[in-house]
Amino acid sequence: MRKIIFLLVALFIVPTYILAAIAPTITKLEADVLGKDIKYNGETITGTYAVMCKIFNNKDEELDLLSSPVIENKFEGSFTVIENGEYKVSCANYEGGEFKTIDVIVDENNLEDQAKEIEKVQNPKTGDNIVLYISLSLVSIIGIVILVIIKKRFN
Repeated sequence: MRKIIFLLVALFIVPTYILAAIAPTITKLEADVLGKDIKYNGETITGTYAVMCKIFNNKDEELDLLSSPVIENKFEGSFTVIENGEYKVSCANYEGGEFKTIDVIVDENNLEDQAKEIEKVQNPKTGDNIVLYISLSLVSIIGIVILVIIKKRFN
């Protein structure tokens, strides 16, 4: 009887662990390039505590390896490369599983265009309407002066 129970448990639990190990835990992976910095970020399934990210050059040689903590199912990090070229960033659950990969191109010649784009995004219009407030203040002051003049004439 014990052998049958052990066999049933093994048949149900072992495949579950195997499927969990090979199931993709990275649900989203993105990368931005600014100069020689490649900043990556992504999302994971619930229960993932850390991810391991690798960067490869165009010859599939591993250049660097980083561990990133997962906070509220999100992670981020950055690599710095030495030269322009095509790279691959691959991330997977720290405990194992399938890697999710994204291709990036580092080209410092586009650095000025990228900086201008970022500057535009970082400086949006705030809509504080300072011109409206100055106009309303001037109209209010003129209105008060007119009321004072009218009151003095009729008293």
